[in-house]
Amino acid sequence: MNIDGGNSLFQLRKELYSTDNKLSSIDDDLSDRNTTEDLIMLPSSANSNFSSPYTSNNKYGNTKILTETEKYSVTKLSTDLSFLPGSNGNNNTIDTHHFEGLVDTALQKALVNDLDHIYIWNYNSIQKDTPICKISLHDDYSVLSSPPICLFTSSISSTNNDTANYNNNASGNINSGKFNNGICIINKKNSQFLYFEDISTINNLYTKLSKSKAHVLDLKLKDNENITSTINCEPSGIIIATSLGRVLFITIKDSTGKPKLELKQQLIKPQNSFFFRNLDSSKEIISLKKGPIVGKGERLLYITTRGGSLQIWQLSINSKSFKRLEINIYEHVLDSLQDLYPFAHGTLAFLDSHPIYSDTSSAHLTLASISNGNEIYYLMITVILDEKTNSFQIFSIYKLNTYFTKSTVDLNHKPQLFIPNALDSIVSPTLSVYVLFNNAVVMTQISSKLDSSFPLRRKWEDIIRFNKDVEIIGSGYSTDSIYVICKDMGVLKIASHSNNNQELELVSFVKSHIDQAVYFSTITSNPIEFNLPESLSLDTTDIENDIKTSCDEIFYSTGSYIPPMLNTLEQHLNLRIEYFNNLIEFTKINFNYKISPTVKLYLIEKISILKCCLALFKYISDKAILSNIWRDLVLNSFNDSSLEEFVLGKLDEFPRLFTIFLNDLSAKIVGFNDVEEKVKIVDLLITCVYDAVLENCEKSIRYDALQLDPLELDNKPMWFTNLTNIKAMNNIFFSFIFPDNDLSVENKQRLLTVVKLLYYVINQNMIWHKSMKQIETEEYKEVEALYNDNHANWIHVLCNIGVHEEALQICEFYHDLGGLVEILEKLDFEISRELYDQYFKMFGYEFATILFEYYINAKDLKALFFKFPNHHDLLNKFLLSSPPKYYKYAWIQEIIDNDYRKASDILTTLSVGEAGDGCEISERQLHLNIAKLSGLVDENFDANQMIEIQRDIDTIDHQTRIKKLLEEDPTGISMNQAFANNEFGEKFQETKYCIQNDKSINIKYIIDMLSMMDSVENLYEALKLTCIYRHSLGYEVSKYFQQSIWRRCIIEESKDGVIQLEGENSKIYQLLVKYFEGKLYEYDCKLPFVSFLMDRIGISMNFLSIIYGNDNNVLVSISDSIEREYHDLIRIGDTLESQLSTIIGSANESTGNECTINYETKSIEY
Repeated sequence: MNIDGGNSLFQLRKELYSTDNKLSSIDDDLSDRNTTEDLIMLPSSANSNFSSPYTSNNKYGNTKILTETEKYSVTKLSTDLSFLPGSNGNNNTIDTHHFEGLVDTALQKALVNDLDHIYIWNYNSIQKDTPICKISLHDDYSVLSSPPICLFTSSISSTNNDTANYNNNASGNINSGKFNNGICIINKKNSQFLYFEDISTINNLYTKLSKSKAHVLDLKLKDNENITSTINCEPSGIIIATSLGRVLFITIKDSTGKPKLELKQQLIKPQNSFFFRNLDSSKEIISLKKGPIVGKGERLLYITTRGGSLQIWQLSINSKSFKRLEINIYEHVLDSLQDLYPFAHGTLAFLDSHPIYSDTSSAHLTLASISNGNEIYYLMITVILDEKTNSFQIFSIYKLNTYFTKSTVDLNHKPQLFIPNALDSIVSPTLSVYVLFNNAVVMTQISSKLDSSFPLRRKWEDIIRFNKDVEIIGSGYSTDSIYVICKDMGVLKIASHSNNNQELELVSFVKSHIDQAVYFSTITSNPIEFNLPESLSLDTTDIENDIKTSCDEIFYSTGSYIPPMLNTLEQHLNLRIEYFNNLIEFTKINFNYKISPTVKLYLIEKISILKCCLALFKYISDKAILSNIWRDLVLNSFNDSSLEEFVLGKLDEFPRLFTIFLNDLSAKIVGFNDVEEKVKIVDLLITCVYDAVLENCEKSIRYDALQLDPLELDNKPMWFTNLTNIKAMNNIFFSFIFPDNDLSVENKQRLLTVVKLLYYVINQNMIWHKSMKQIETEEYKEVEALYNDNHANWIHVLCNIGVHEEALQICEFYHDLGGLVEILEKLDFEISRELYDQYFKMFGYEFATILFEYYINAKDLKALFFKFPNHHDLLNKFLLSSPPKYYKYAWIQEIIDNDYRKASDILTTLSVGEAGDGCEISERQLHLNIAKLSGLVDENFDANQMIEIQRDIDTIDHQTRIKKLLEEDPTGISMNQAFANNEFGEKFQETKYCIQNDKSINIKYIIDMLSMMDSVENLYEALKLTCIYRHSLGYEVSKYFQQSIWRRCIIEESKDGVIQLEGENSKIYQLLVKYFEGKLYEYDCKLPFVSFLMDRIGISMNFLSIIYGNDNNVLVSISDSIEREYHDLIRIGDTLESQLSTIIGSANESTGNECTINYETKSIEY
């Protein structure tokens, strides 16, 4: 290789070669010296955007903690990599670069190289702008096909006798700047191996570097052979693995410590066969790990293949290296997996391996993968070795729970296994294990004792995921940490926290990640992905409990990362709300479909209180009166506790106090005459409840973020929807109404907002009570009544101030169809026509019902029948759906439709028989007459139906006649005084009242009334009506009235048990004469024989209820009165029968004996 002049491999670029920019000693650069005039320095500044709960910002550096838990922390060290080509800090360059990096924790140095340069810096520098040393890899006319592998080497002043130095380096003890370290640059493809004893010698590459300063070795790789991995195993040398499964041992010093670069030995020969150029994948070298130093210039080396072969070699500078052990664990591991993971057969592959102890080769931890379809799972296998017997034991197999992939393993980014504690000579009870993937780090613990009970214990496991745009380009580790180099970001330190507990500590996985997301996720440019992998299987109860715990820590200000106090209460509340928003966001992304609505509502309640409280504090901060009212309320409620104590630990009392506060203001606003004073209270309501709670919590969190349905409710109503708050809001609204000319645009908007607020809180309150089946509670009834009494007025106000469109939106959203109709009817029909069609289509019959009811109540029959001809079917359905509620209008529609038969049927149902009782007599008469006329038009009309119609028309005529008599001669229709003091008399007065007030009554009440009058004509009229209406009354009722009429007439004519016959002046005689003249016997009207009069059917309570209703007291009284009538007849004695026969015979004779009376059978023949 030519290393001179213009063909030098390490030549500075022309633009960097000048007298003002000379490279000085890299050792000075890496030792954080300030003499930088001759250095190529690329200051690091991208980290100025970070902010964190824990940030070290001193004059020397700005290390940031990116996240932290009880078990570990992730720290971003001061230097970023914005200086790299293609990085975010160098965005003028298209990112086509591939980088490789290395962290040497012994030297506190980090290295990154690409095809063109090596960049070296002190990653643990405390300087804010860490000097970066940039070294050219080739001249302008040379191009490398792939980035070389670079390794730091020990100082030129160290010798192989300095065993302590190597041990320190191996264990990761810091040794910065003490030695001038060397570097190896190994080209992966062209066999070039360069070794520089001192990095500082590279500074003079272009003109001063002699061949003695660069040691070059040709590895003589085969055409199809590449270098895949290397490791520094000083004091022995450098180990190289190739793509053909070959392992080479390269020495860089001899036994005296003098430079000597040579291929010492081929430990493993090429594994491809003579016939096949490609390597059997099972023989791929997947792990090179160094073991303890075992002698002068001697060290152990551990080699693992993809197929499960594990070899232990003893490297030596002075003698031939030899293999101490070779085993293969593949089949044994496969046998252990077959029962639980049968798909392991054919898919098991080993990925990395690591010794568990620093001073012995007795135990190793191996990382492997198994595949099930496109899902890849990762296993950690603990293997105990016995070199004496060349045997091994599979001690435990553990599957990672927090990470799996859904694609093939990327061989360019295969997982790496780290056991930092294995670098330490002091063995801890538990050892932290890290698995570095291309996008995550999985952490767990193993027991260093490897006791037999350990595999049965639950392991602690956690995961740190990185954002998709994070590119990991290098790594390293020390005794307690691993270091990851991320392109653009720089070096991240992932450190385990010390644990004095000898047992494996069980930390809540969910709570840990929730807290990380809450307190660290808002750090600017944080590379950590705080959301959990979708594949994790977590217990729902644990999730919900941990979410509520984190929620309470924020709400009650007890979280570890919440400061005790800030400059103001507003700042403290604002910080907690920021953390709460992080909690909501984390819950939404990770657990939205795993947790119950109850837990979501718990979060919403707490954050709504925080936001309402903050909004209140901000609003009243410059309003002395409101501020004093609130302060006094808080102090008086907590025995003079300060506002700080309230905000920090007693916010659960905020809803109660805010209700009192709002209710107090709603009372005060009524007495304000100053508009501005009213505005303050209205704005407070809008700011604290509408903006802070409804918009920023209910809408943005409950419905948008957590996607709750309005019907998904907690076991208690939301705190701001209680009855007292609703009443206060309603009072504030109506106290803010002014004449139109006093309403500014702003005040109109205020009224609109308060109406939105009222609709929402009332709707929520009523939904909750209905869902919890508590509609019988007083609160629900009061809320419902308040809504029913006021919602139309709210809409009227909005219409009056000209916000019809917004009012329509409110009513549409809350399904207030009555409000929709009220608004539409206030608009010109040409404007509202399309809206009507829209709502007919949207709400259908429900909207039609409300609209048609509106027209009926407004008595606008023209609109009802003719405004919406396209919705004729809906109108018909409406009119006929609730018989007989709208039958008084339904028949009109049938007449319009020329369906007279149907119109008559409707009117019959509406007015014939008992259905017409109580109606206005004129209305019923109209209905009956139209029913009759409609029936006459139909040739096939039912004759019996026509008879019923006519009968009721006649009844109305009777009622009308009686009313006319009452109007002409009120004394002419008088009640027999015998009924003045009993229940019959009261019935008489009730019937009389109905007649006088034009209330249609049943014929039986007319008969009953007529039977209690003095006039024979009225008694006869009553008797005649029993005959005319005998079918509708029924036989028993007709018989009852006939009995009553005869019996009352006889009792009135008797004195001292004897009927007083006064010839033609006798009432009973005159009534009998009219009976025979009217030939009532032809209608089965009975004569007053004693056997008929004494039939006690009327005594039955069930029978009496048919006539007089179900009032038991009334029935008892009537029954007693009838019983007395029977007794009065009995008192007349045995002569009653003969006397009645005589009177009956006389009356019949006076009318011409047109019928024959059979006195024996008490019947009439005609």
